[in-house]
Amino acid sequence: MESSDATVCVEGDTNASLATIPSPTDSSIQGGIPSQSHNTIINFPDVEAATNKEKNKKVAPIQQRKLPSQLHHKVASHSIDLVVYFCDKTGLHLTVEDGQHMEAGELFEVVMDEMQLPAQCREVFSLWLVSDLLELQLKPNHVPFKLVCYWEELLEKYTTVDQDDRERDEPVIQFQRNVFFPKWCEKKVVDQGILKLLYHEAKERVIDGRYPLKSEQYDFLAGLQAQLKQKNFDHQLHTPEFYRDKLREYYPERKAQTRWKLPGLLRNHDSPEFRLVKSHSQFHQQFGSIKNDKDTNELYLKYLNVCWDLPYYGAAFFRGQIEHPGGGMRLLSLQDDPVWIAVNTEGVFILDMDTIEFLIGLPYQKLSWEYGEPQDKENRDCLPCLFLSFPSEEKNKPVTKMLQIFSKEAVLTDALIEACIGLKQLEQEKRTPSDIQNDILSVLQATGETWQRLSRLCLATFTRKGVVIDNPARVPKPNY
Repeated sequence: MESSDATVCVEGDTNASLATIPSPTDSSIQGGIPSQSHNTIINFPDVEAATNKEKNKKVAPIQQRKLPSQLHHKVASHSIDLVVYFCDKTGLHLTVEDGQHMEAGELFEVVMDEMQLPAQCREVFSLWLVSDLLELQLKPNHVPFKLVCYWEELLEKYTTVDQDDRERDEPVIQFQRNVFFPKWCEKKVVDQGILKLLYHEAKERVIDGRYPLKSEQYDFLAGLQAQLKQKNFDHQLHTPEFYRDKLREYYPERKAQTRWKLPGLLRNHDSPEFRLVKSHSQFHQQFGSIKNDKDTNELYLKYLNVCWDLPYYGAAFFRGQIEHPGGGMRLLSLQDDPVWIAVNTEGVFILDMDTIEFLIGLPYQKLSWEYGEPQDKENRDCLPCLFLSFPSEEKNKPVTKMLQIFSKEAVLTDALIEACIGLKQLEQEKRTPSDIQNDILSVLQATGETWQRLSRLCLATFTRKGVVIDNPARVPKPNY
């Protein structure tokens, strides 16, 4: 997508935030399949190609997600010590020569060889640089060591945090799902090692609040997870008291709060620890104790099947903020709503970070979008943004709705959307029209009115010719 100069200041004149909002009929807004596909998320500066030599490798479990220093000089000349992490809380410790120049593709092959992973992993997984503030999938020719050295500059470019937070943030190399791997291909995976890694990654997404679910689905997956972890159910051991202090291992923080009938005295039996015990017990009754890999594999697939039904499964997540529509208790507040912009091979999905709710989903077949840069690029309160447009109806007349999302990561999101649409174009040459249509219908069904929260969105409305009908936007606050 070509960028446009859009005035998206988050402070100042009341009309500033959408002063130059693009019309839905603007020729620069494109939907569907672009003329040129991309195979990368972003090009980083000063990342050079090189070869690597590696030695002295060993596998070791880890207790924490990252070490105090994830990449550092081991020997002053060439050798460095590093760890590649997995979503199941384990890490592969490596000491490599000329590690300052080792490319991500070479490091990936070292991991494949050392862990004796099946060849299919080259399609399913990729190396990422992940921190609390930024997550980047690496191209094969990216040099992880150099990107870590540039990490503060990347945070300055793609986040809104202050200098102290940037200095404290530290990335780790993580082996996780390739955002470009189609879900329909993943459903054909049978290797238990791959399914284990996919299960643990999906579980972390659920617990982190990145996969919004309905209440009964949270309990269902928590019970499955408990059965996989405990391998059986003992009614004397696995009680509400047993799980009470462990709820954050099974639920997002917002969903893991104990409910009380009387404060500090009586717990409500609808509290999550009681629901978790019930769900765990039901899965034990259905499947019995886990005795072998076949039993484990069956539960992995059962967990993943629930996640595969989520339209935003397998997405890359970008931080953003949207304006909150006026009304109710929020009438006098200008505080924006922090959101996840979830992008996968099927579409773009907006998720509320605070309430863990799915706000809207747009399959690529219904999406038009544009990346907008602020006119005053030196003003930190002026953020880049994405404009997402989609067809709708209002008073039985066809209209176009447009959502504006403010985000320092908008350029990354724009590039990934275009890359995914390019892959959809290639996919049409490999799959039957009926299979593609079934995928579209499943996404449309999953993004139906029962899930979406359009009332939570500040949407501009246009006629199909681009004439403004309603523009409720207002000035947001600069931080989220």
